Amino acid sequence: MGFILNIIASLIAGALLLGIISIVSKWARWVLTGVLGRILNIDVECVFSNKTDAMADLQREIKRAKTVRILASRGNELQREPFASIFHERPKERKVQVEILLPRTTLLEGEYDWTAQRDCELSEFDPAFGNSLLHKQIEINADFLAPYIASKAAELYRYNSPHIGRIILTDRFAYYTPYHSDWHGSDSRVLKYRRGGDTYGNLERLLKQLREADPTADEKAERQSSHDATRIE
Repeated sequence: MGFILNIIASLIAGALLLGIISIVSKWARWVLTGVLGRILNIDVECVFSNKTDAMADLQREIKRAKTVRILASRGNELQREPFASIFHERPKERKVQVEILLPRTTLLEGEYDWTAQRDCELSEFDPAFGNSLLHKQIEINADFLAPYIASKAAELYRYNSPHIGRIILTDRFAYYTPYHSDWHGSDSRVLKYRRGGDTYGNLERLLKQLREADPTADEKAERQSSHDATRIE
C-alpha cells in the first residue's frame, strides 16, 4: 500500500512540476532573450508567440507612454483593450501624442493598390476576403477614429505601401508583428525591440517617411502650425 501511495505521490509531484515549468519557462525565455540580446548586441527585448501573448505587456507600455505611433493594416485592434488607455479610457489630464497610419482606400491615378493585393492574399485562406472587405474594414476603423482626430486627441495619416505588418512605437519600445501571406496577422509572432537599437530606429524612419508621403501631410502640418500659433497667443 505504501508503495502505491509513493507512486501516486510521485505522479502528482511530476504533474505539478511540469505545470510550474510550463509557467516559468515563458518568463525564463523572455529573460534569456533579453540577456542574450544585450550580450550579442542585438536590440530584441523579447518574442511573443502571438498578439494574445503580447497583450498584457503592450497594454502596460501604452498606459505609461508619452508618445504612441501605430501603423496598422486595417486597424481593428485600435478598438480593443490594449489601446483603451489612449482612446475612450484616457484621462483628460493625460498628455500623450498619438499618431496612427492606416492604408489609403482612395488612390491617386496610376497608384498600385496594395490594400487590394493584401485582400487578395487573405482570400487564399479566408473566403471572407477577396471582395474589397479589407477596404471596407479600414474605413470603418477610420470612422471610429474620426471623433479623436476632430478633438485633436490623435492624428491620422494614410499610406499606400505593402502590408508588411503591424508596427507600434512607444517612447521605449517597438512592437513589430510581421504579416505572412498564408495566415492572419493575429496568429503571427510579436517582436519587441528596445529603443536606441537599429531596428527601432529603422521602424521609426519608415513611419516618418510614410507620414510625409501622405498626400494631405502638408495640409496637416499647416493646420498643426496654425493651432500651435493660436495656442501660444
